[in-house]
Amino acid sequence: MNNEERRPIPDGRIRLVRQITESQAEALRLLKIEGLLLLNFNEVDFSPPETWIEYWFDREVISEIDLRVRIEEAIYNSAEN
Repeated sequence: MNNEERRPIPDGRIRLVRQITESQAEALRLLKIEGLLLLNFNEVDFSPPETWIEYWFDREVISEIDLRVRIEEAIYNSAEN
């Protein structure tokens, strides 16, 4: 496997022990945070199901703690009641 075939390693990950709703997924797709370079989420069909959120960011623009808080706020604020 050459370097072009390798998947880049994310700067961080968030593991949710549940699947996110469609409104939460849409909130993540629309998320605009200065310093966030790439955001990817993937649902895994384990028992119980999980969602993994991977992110790449510029540490000179935003801290990882601030980025994680903003991602978690987007998920929480878009939760379907």
